[in-house]
Amino acid sequence: MAVADFVRSTDSLLTRYAYSVPIVLAACSLNMLFDRLTHVYLPIFFFSAVLFCGWYLGTGPGWFSALASALTFAYYLPPPHSLRVDPHSESFFVPFVGCLALIMTFVHARHYVKRHS
Repeated sequence: MAVADFVRSTDSLLTRYAYSVPIVLAACSLNMLFDRLTHVYLPIFFFSAVLFCGWYLGTGPGWFSALASALTFAYYLPPPHSLRVDPHSESFFVPFVGCLALIMTFVHARHYVKRHS
């Protein structure tokens, strides 16, 4: 069964939002593993999670995963284990959030074109 078929079979909006939580947690786990192995904290797995959630689960769950990714990413930026973003990390966090918004804008446009064509 393809992912798109599976998602279409789950009609509940709440279910689609619930599926986005483990996807973001998996992205967080992969980021932490990548950080341990390379000592470089890159958000590539969060971008992938947001794109996957937006593409297959819908625009709402995609925005929810973008918010969850931003909060999780902020939690691990210096100072660690805090949602406060210091000025040094701000130059990394703001473009990250901008890229998440850009990804979701493109995903929303895709869903809009698909619905109205």
